[in-house]
Amino acid sequence: MPITRLLIALLLFTIPVGAPVGAQEWSEHAPIPTVRWAPASVTLDGRMYVIGGQEETPPHAALSVVEVYDPATDTWATAAPLPTSRWGAMVAVGDDGRIYVIGGCTGDISSFTTTSANEVYDPATDTWSGLAPMPQDRGWGGCAALEGVIYVFGGFTREGWQTLDVVETYDPVTDSWSSESPMPLQRDTIVYATLGGLAYAMTGCTDQDPLTARVHAFDPQTGTWTRVADIPTPRNFADCAVRDGKIYVAGGRGTLGNEVEAYDPVTDTWEACTPMLLAREGVACGTLNDCVFVVAGSAPSPPGFPFYPDNHSACFGTSDSPVSSIGGAIHGVKHGVRPNPLVGRGAIIFELPASSMVDLRIYDIRGAHVRTLESGRLSAGRHTAWWDCLDRCAKAVPSGCYLYRLAVDDRHLVGKLEVCR
Repeated sequence: MPITRLLIALLLFTIPVGAPVGAQEWSEHAPIPTVRWAPASVTLDGRMYVIGGQEETPPHAALSVVEVYDPATDTWATAAPLPTSRWGAMVAVGDDGRIYVIGGCTGDISSFTTTSANEVYDPATDTWSGLAPMPQDRGWGGCAALEGVIYVFGGFTREGWQTLDVVETYDPVTDSWSSESPMPLQRDTIVYATLGGLAYAMTGCTDQDPLTARVHAFDPQTGTWTRVADIPTPRNFADCAVRDGKIYVAGGRGTLGNEVEAYDPVTDTWEACTPMLLAREGVACGTLNDCVFVVAGSAPSPPGFPFYPDNHSACFGTSDSPVSSIGGAIHGVKHGVRPNPLVGRGAIIFELPASSMVDLRIYDIRGAHVRTLESGRLSAGRHTAWWDCLDRCAKAVPSGCYLYRLAVDDRHLVGKLEVCR
């Protein structure tokens, strides 16, 4: 992995609800206080946490700064600093509502190393705690909270400049790590997302291609990977956010650097969105209040400068586009929701061409498991699974976008639904 991959800066755009993917206008918002490149970021409780990264000025050292953006007030606040300064870290929000920051690169651009550090942030107390480190130090991998554990996929280790296919899981309950079956290929600078109970590893650098268009979906229930539609624009140092059941990939190195493309798992297709105002790499993305935020980025390399503090927004996607009726057939299985949006109660209806093992689960937009509606063998024909908009603890879920994942034997289907209170 050449050092020229490791540059700097920042930018932020939002994607409000209500407009189709296509031509959009961009506007500006409050710039981030600390300009940086390749931070980790997550959205939680209506705010975006931007964690660490690489500083703007030489020697471009790793940062510990954590800043939090509130779109309601268009302001930034400072949180407790990251104990281990780093960039290129992997991050996920656990089922316990805490932010796990794992691995990454420490030091400065001329003498950096990869780390196995595993630290967790509690937003309720604004404190960090150290946890059991990863068995394999690395950065630039994928990370996903699935089925109560945290997966770390692939990445890069400084020793030997190795790109990895290693998969390890962290159990927050036991504070322990386990090794899993490897990825289909070695991959680093992965663009990753969690959607419908699956983890998606997109583009990046592989052992076979300097930049790859390949996209794989990981199913934690079976431990298997499935190749899905290739991304139109291969790149690295990009990032993505989930909005309205789609994955939006923004920026990156390898092309113009201003591309935004949206993946729809329901149709297994990609669609081009309006390019960003500024081409940039080293970005970090998240979704807040039906808006997609892209934080961080420098001009693509070469030259990798200038660094951007800008905060831009544009409209993508719609809130009224979920699957709403029987009639969409994928792999011979029809599925849909009635009514949609749901007000108190609704039905997921599906038709099976043959007797099959079925697992039907509801997930929130972060990818957290909300409820299991069906699990077992069902006969051929039409089935109706009612959901009362309650979670596994019989608590009412808040209004918003949810996903249902219908696993049929060794296949899976994803649909969207809205809950209105």
